[in-house]
Amino acid sequence: FLTTPQRTAKIQRKVILGRYGLDELDLIAVVAGSARARAMFRDPTGLGVTVRRGDYLRKSACKVKDIQPDRVIVEIQEQLEGGQTAADRVVEMHPKGEQGEEQP
Repeated sequence: FLTTPQRTAKIQRKVILGRYGLDELDLIAVVAGSARARAMFRDPTGLGVTVRRGDYLRKSACKVKDIQPDRVIVEIQEQLEGGQTAADRVVEMHPKGEQGEEQP
């Protein structure tokens, strides 16, 4: 009997700012209040990039879960043994003030 080789499906998703970790990104602006809320992050090179809910910030399943007027909520998922995924943690990122201090 001939068997067809099994192909493993690769998850392909658009990754924004995939070269940097969350601790290297600065949240500099949030535009909320509509169905199309957006946030802007600045990478270490000074480049500003706009993201929206559902975008992935890193290749390791770091997804923008929600954008609120004063914060962006990011969900990081981890691959467990056996192929299962579980929410590892949820991180809230707040915009920084002009002096580099977090705004309340």
